[in-house]
Amino acid sequence: MKRIRTFEALIAALGGPSKAAQRLGRKPQSVTNWRRRGYFPAALWFVASDALAEVGCRADQSLFRFEKGKRK
Repeated sequence: MKRIRTFEALIAALGGPSKAAQRLGRKPQSVTNWRRRGYFPAALWFVASDALAEVGCRADQSLFRFEKGKRK
């Protein structure tokens, strides 16, 4: 399975911005916003992972913005 390590590679693996938005259940403008921010929302981790698995890829978790929990 090919490992995806960059934002642009993930979008390309899903077929480009419009197709990626469709596969992730979002509008194309969302892809533009994510590109500007430089990361995908953590809420899309599972959806993106499933979509990438369909094309023989897997994403590096660092491409998604996960919040760090507070330790006590």
